[in-house]
Amino acid sequence: MKQAAIHLFASLIFLITLTGCATSQKQSVEMEEAARATQRLGEEQYRYGQYTSALKNLLEAEKSLSNDPHLHNSLGLVYMVKERPKLAETHFKKAISLKPDYPQAQNNLGGLYMQEKKWGQAITIFKQVSENLLYPTPE
Repeated sequence: MKQAAIHLFASLIFLITLTGCATSQKQSVEMEEAARATQRLGEEQYRYGQYTSALKNLLEAEKSLSNDPHLHNSLGLVYMVKERPKLAETHFKKAISLKPDYPQAQNNLGGLYMQEKKWGQAITIFKQVSENLLYPTPE
């Protein structure tokens, strides 16, 4: 009888743990979906020239999506228009380090270097981008 009670108790603990894991996983997925929605909102705000709101939303999304190269590229673009070249460069480079075959981020970094009159660095980046045969707009 005592052993049956212990077995029942252990089974109950196992089921509670299993339910907790499923709930935790569901919350994690929901948090990522919310972060993606916040990222998309920030990217739309950038497209419409609402740079401060875009930055706010992209930074919020970054808390959950810190390894998303597209998010870092978007942050780089916002920092670029807000005239924060060091921050823009940091995010473009992060995007490229996370996804080395990301010509849009490379092109944006090259554009930043041109804006900053860092001609040699810009030429190096643009040469790399122009050699990517899959990049749709190498011009």
